[in-house]
Order: sequence, then structure tokens, then C-alpha cells
Amino acid sequence: MKKLLTLALTLACTFALTGSATAAEKKTKKPAATESSKNAAKKPSAERTVKGELVCAHCSLGIGSSCQNAIKVTRKGKDGKEIQQVFLLTGDAADALGKGDGQTVIAKGMVKREGSGKEAKLYLAATSLTESKAK
Repeated sequence: MKKLLTLALTLACTFALTGSATAAEKKTKKPAATESSKNAAKKPSAERTVKGELVCAHCSLGIGSSCQNAIKVTRKGKDGKEIQQVFLLTGDAADALGKGDGQTVIAKGMVKREGSGKEAKLYLAATSLTESKAK
């Protein structure tokens, strides 16, 4: 009888400690979820300021079936490699500087992403487009 009572108490303590350990792990994982929600502020559908080289998407990059202004942005990724992003310009301000010829510009507007993966296209509905002095 004493052995059975000792076994029952041992099992009860083991389950109590295991349950509190998993509850503590769940509490530590919740702040990580809020950190990812902070990164959600950089969603592609948010308003952004983009600085890059103004080029013709059709002539220079071979994107699309007709000429369209685009901004080519080069930045460094997390691993240190250079990453190029192309934002196709739409809206009234897209034609303000004429056809893209390699000038450095700063554009502000809403970014929309169509598609997924490497086939995704980024569209920037430019509300303002200005030429940058420094290259």
C-alpha cells in the first residue's frame, strides 16, 4: 500500500512539474510573435519612400510588352550579398521625369505586390517623384 501511494505521489509531482514547464515555454514564445508583428509594418502594401535608378522596364530589363518606367534598387541582404528589386511605376507621377535613362530618383507612394516568389512584381503607385542630386 505504501509503494502504491509513493508511486501515485511521484507521478502527480512529475505531471505537475512538466505542465508548468510547458506553460513557461508557451509564455516565452508569445513575445516572439509580437516581434514578428513589428516586422509586419514593412508589408509590401504600405506607403514607402524608394530611392534608386530610374530605368525603362521594357528596354533595360526586358519586363513587360511596352515601355514603362521602373526604379531599380540595389541593397545588401542579411547574408551580405547584393539584392536588386525592381519597382514598376504607376500613377500620374510615373511619367513626370520622362523615360528612364539612369538618373537617381526618390519616389513616394503605395507599394503593391502581385504574384509570389521570384515571379512577384512590385508596383509603386507614385504620389511624388523627384530627381536626386547625388548618385
